[in-house]
Amino acid sequence: MQNNLRNRSVALASTFALVLSGLVATAPAAYAANPVVLAPTAGTNLGAFITDDFEMDIDVPAPNAATSLAIDVKNPSEEIVKFVLTTSGTVSTVSARAFLATGAEHTIVDADVFGANVSGDTIRTAGGKEISLGTNNTLIFNFGNSDVTRVVLYDFETSTNALIDDSTVKLGLQLMKTTSSNFAWGDTNQGDITVQAWVESEAAKDYETIDSATASAAATVKFYDPAGVSVIPSIERFVDTTGNQFANGADDLTADGVTGVAGRVQFIRPDLNLSQVDLTKWELSVRDTSGNVVQAAAGLNTLAVNLAGMGTNKDRGGAVYFNQPSDALSSSSSYTVRVAHTDSNVLNTRTFNSAGFTPATNDTNRTLFLTVTDSTNAQQTGVVAPSAADTNGTTVETISLRPGTESFTYKARLYDTDGTDREKDASVTVIAIVTAGAYMPTGTTLSVSGSNQTLSRAGAAAVVAGLTNSDGDYSVTVTSSNPVAATSYTVEFKTLTADGKWTNAFTDTAAGTANKLTATYSAADVDSTALTVANSVLAGESVTVSVTVEDTYGVATGVDGTKALYLTVQGTDTADLDETVAVAADGTASVTFDNYVLSGESDLVNVYLHTGATYAAANQLDSEVVSLYNPGAVAAVNAPASVTGNITYDDFIVGTASATNVAPNDNSMTISGTVVDENGSGIPGAVVTVTAAGMQLRQTGAGAYAQGSISFAASASGVYSVDVWSHVVDSTGVDVTITSGGKSATTTVKTYLPTGLSGGNLVFSIDAPASIDVNKTYAIQASLTDKWGNPVKTSGDSVDIVGIGSVEINSAAAGATGKNFGADGKVTVFVRSIKDIEGPGTITATLQTGAVYSTSATATATVDRTEVLVDVAGTVHDETSFSNEIEFSINVGEAAASSTEQKVNAGSFKGYVAVYARGYEGKRLSAKIGKDWVIVDPIVNNQENGTLFRTVDFTGAGVNIAVRIYIDRVLVDTINLTTK
Repeated sequence: MQNNLRNRSVALASTFALVLSGLVATAPAAYAANPVVLAPTAGTNLGAFITDDFEMDIDVPAPNAATSLAIDVKNPSEEIVKFVLTTSGTVSTVSARAFLATGAEHTIVDADVFGANVSGDTIRTAGGKEISLGTNNTLIFNFGNSDVTRVVLYDFETSTNALIDDSTVKLGLQLMKTTSSNFAWGDTNQGDITVQAWVESEAAKDYETIDSATASAAATVKFYDPAGVSVIPSIERFVDTTGNQFANGADDLTADGVTGVAGRVQFIRPDLNLSQVDLTKWELSVRDTSGNVVQAAAGLNTLAVNLAGMGTNKDRGGAVYFNQPSDALSSSSSYTVRVAHTDSNVLNTRTFNSAGFTPATNDTNRTLFLTVTDSTNAQQTGVVAPSAADTNGTTVETISLRPGTESFTYKARLYDTDGTDREKDASVTVIAIVTAGAYMPTGTTLSVSGSNQTLSRAGAAAVVAGLTNSDGDYSVTVTSSNPVAATSYTVEFKTLTADGKWTNAFTDTAAGTANKLTATYSAADVDSTALTVANSVLAGESVTVSVTVEDTYGVATGVDGTKALYLTVQGTDTADLDETVAVAADGTASVTFDNYVLSGESDLVNVYLHTGATYAAANQLDSEVVSLYNPGAVAAVNAPASVTGNITYDDFIVGTASATNVAPNDNSMTISGTVVDENGSGIPGAVVTVTAAGMQLRQTGAGAYAQGSISFAASASGVYSVDVWSHVVDSTGVDVTITSGGKSATTTVKTYLPTGLSGGNLVFSIDAPASIDVNKTYAIQASLTDKWGNPVKTSGDSVDIVGIGSVEINSAAAGATGKNFGADGKVTVFVRSIKDIEGPGTITATLQTGAVYSTSATATATVDRTEVLVDVAGTVHDETSFSNEIEFSINVGEAAASSTEQKVNAGSFKGYVAVYARGYEGKRLSAKIGKDWVIVDPIVNNQENGTLFRTVDFTGAGVNIAVRIYIDRVLVDTINLTTK
């Protein structure tokens, strides 16, 4: 039965491999008394080539005695096996027992063994034989000679017959074609060998039954013919265990410290032990586009390098990584690598080639500015982009990450080499190297966008390459499967210099020596920067201290770790004020109390943030001091006569701003003044009320947002300051009233359209009849307003209105061109049928790029007519409703539709406004209800009468409102009503 059962199918993983990976349970806890450990000497997997030997380490831990070690070898295919036993001493004699497939014992004879001879019976066991070895610790056992399928080796002795007591034994296995020749390329797959080791612990040692209490897991080694295993070579970027980065650049690569073509060779046999493949039998060469040999074939063993984080275990990386040095690379050529087996068999003609690779190039030198994009869950404190004032900017290499947040995106931005100018160049090659930190708990993995490699060990690295976008930015996202405190990784970006060197140069030359980001998961903390008081000056009969609490990541919180947070407010005399409240989960807390100070007097109020329900200095985390006043009599309120600014297109809010309650962030106007007494001195803490109908208000830099009216305390010097936002253009101005202590003043607020008037905040429409009589002239109007309904007055050839088909505009075939919108935002032209022509026609109104409007009494800007394709989430207005060209169908010679055929209307009930449309099924309805837009496209009539459509919008009762109704963007009617 020798050398039978060839070319059998094999499993892709052995039970032993599963045990090593933790997927199969090992011995029960009752047998946890230090069992023998059996594992490959190098690597992890249990597959081997028939041309190679395979080595395993057997470790015998205390208190077991290595003198009782036994090795069980199962060989159901009856292969010829060469055993090499390596211990601290030369193995001169080994005892063995042999068994047939039936389980019956076979008496070993000299014909069964080679390189050794049977010297006699063993003393300690019945049936066993002592076998004398030569001086090389080698035994060749011909299982097929007597149909033996199992051999147990034990009692390893020196030349003096002393049992070898060595806690580590190395077992070499190699299958042989004959007792004197090895297998070669093309001899097909061979049978499996299963090995298990144990320490014989029974009182009557039999070295036959495996003692489960001390036994290792069984390991099945599978042997494959290299002729049947395909190879996939590829040129790739990677990092080795010493930190060398093999980036595959061109020209002079000394900036990397390594040169040449690098990549990996993957054997298409997932259980093959790559650390024990004889790489001298595999050669790799480099060729150019024309097939010329750039680097001659060399043994893969001389080119192999170890992958970062994987030690010398190539199985962890899943491939043999290599670097073939070469200084001859050129960006004008493409390169491949070729791998072949060295066997001289005439049938061995197959070669394995990689895909082509062309080194990246660059035309200029650039520097990098690196940031993490998540400012909520990551701290990169103090980072500043380069600017004219600071050409280097400030790069911060150390980043703290919030535990529990899995993914973070890191962005590299290109600048020129002196750091002053941002390079908005698209398609520039950038590589990113992400390296796992020193602490990687079991089961933790990192994945990097753009790479299918998973980092699961400390020091493991992934290299990804990509191209910058049109802003000159390139980003990678790193995701942790177990984002716990103390885990970390580094992110390094590189770009090519003009001479082909990879460089990680920062814009900030003083940033550090690493020129990479180090990101570490660090627990959020509540420290002395956590507390923000809404107002530092308080006044009034009833006073409220309001605070927000944020952790070191700037996120609102009500806890410090697992400890609840509390707020204590105390007066100078705690008999006057001493109150404690819990901080809410959203980080807010407030204490309201009656003002206890006398008229004209003041007090200092201490605000403490602490843990524990009762304030104690030892538990204090942060504190603030606010001033409490009871203002004296007010003689006057000083205010500026006027302020001028631009309206905002941000929506207004009420209350505290947040990610979901987004406050206006542009075009604020500030009104500042002083509340004074009869001596002209500022009154500390004077309570100021600002009234501004329809406007957004906030005390400058502090507190909540309000609409229409707001009250707050002036400063210790009687100074007040309020930020004002408006949605209404009024160059004449509207009065804002500031009142304090029965005295008041007014400031006239003048507003203009802002710069940036664009499709996202424009409404363009046309008002024309659907039908006209032949040979009659009708006036029609095109309108341009912003989304709040403010008319846009323009100059500079703003709109063309053209008639097509049966109609013409202004009695000209070319229509009315270069028209401008007036102060009311309208332009009037005239439509008339072509003489004696009836039938359908079209009116087209096109907003032109030359439209100019005023942003102040002296400044102007150009309308941006670009259409918006995506509605902005969180805004009431539908930005996609704007079209810079309106096409309107008109009929000549047909009577206008009767009121029963086509009609629009609006009404109100229970605070709702209802818009009705009859006879417009399939068309687009746009209704501006006050400042809200309602859009239905298309109209689908689903009422019982078949032609009436209704849509509703809630506004509240008692509101005077104008409802503008458009069909296919043409204004059909404006209805004024008071909601009910």
